[in-house]
Amino acid sequence: MDALYKKGSKILFIVACVIFALSLAFSGYSYATYVSGVDSSGNSSGVATIACTYSVDNGGQGSFVNAPYIFKITDTTQPVRLNHWAESVITVRNNGKAGLNYEYSFVFYMPTGFAQAAMFQFAELTDGNYVYGDRNKIVKASKMYRIAETPDGGSVMTVEETAETSGGIAIENEFQDIIDKGGLLGIDEVTSYAVEQEKQQTGTVRHTYATYSGVGSQETFVGSVTFADEITYGQTRVTFNIKRSAENRYVLKNGDAHSFLFRLVLRDELNDGEFSSVWNADNYWEKDEHGNYTEAKQTPTATEDFKYRWIKGDTPTAVPRLQYANAVGGDNWETVTVKDCIGITSPCKINMVFTQTA
Repeated sequence: MDALYKKGSKILFIVACVIFALSLAFSGYSYATYVSGVDSSGNSSGVATIACTYSVDNGGQGSFVNAPYIFKITDTTQPVRLNHWAESVITVRNNGKAGLNYEYSFVFYMPTGFAQAAMFQFAELTDGNYVYGDRNKIVKASKMYRIAETPDGGSVMTVEETAETSGGIAIENEFQDIIDKGGLLGIDEVTSYAVEQEKQQTGTVRHTYATYSGVGSQETFVGSVTFADEITYGQTRVTFNIKRSAENRYVLKNGDAHSFLFRLVLRDELNDGEFSSVWNADNYWEKDEHGNYTEAKQTPTATEDFKYRWIKGDTPTAVPRLQYANAVGGDNWETVTVKDCIGITSPCKINMVFTQTA
């Protein structure tokens, strides 16, 4: 991810724009839906297992940005372009008996607001040993896609070679040259779709903010602090299917392993609900019936070489403030100003569905 530089010193925002991490990277088994149905409670009944597995590896790069536009922290810092593609490698394997072949679907679960603002892309890899930015591993690439809302849910629709965000920043298909040379990975737009789930989800969303010391022209960046918020949010399931080729290229035969690069970027800033970037100390303090601040709900974790603590205001109703000191041996506490939300991390889940085929 782009680094952010401050005059005279390099301040690497490790958490800057580390917005939406694929926190569930795992291997798993799936069940072929054709074998039997699902009962009213959502449990599979009499389903026979199939020996297909999948794994997800984001290689430390599975971070999704919250603001795909030029974001300026202060007047003395360089702006950073945040329309950064997050990448995760998905590998599917058929470890079963000879003669049993399977097709597969990519299924993603993510907060609804996030899904509606996202653009998606897939690339076929030579194998799963992909290093971020290694174009030599890419065999084919898809067009870019986004969710198009429809009365009965949502469908995926093609995005042009270049899409413009609400902030006026162009997001380009970085693999267009591969596509132009015949390397188009076809997505079945008829069977690929998005559905908002009825059941609300609960989970932890982490907000990371930038802190500063001093005032006015003397203001300097100190570090970042992160708060963990337990929230309830709406969830959307997004399903993608690859077009079946004439040579059955994407049919998983016995012993096969297919690897794909899943890419995602946001085309609009997320600033509502659980993704709100507005700083408010009241979110992290208890109040009594008189509006007095009584007890902090949590103390933030620091991602820099500092530690932080709360101090109450000069009066019971005055807004509490944060202070910082050096993490090691620091006892000189200084008050900081919290200004910018530079990161929001929220849970996302990747599943695979395997279906037996000829």
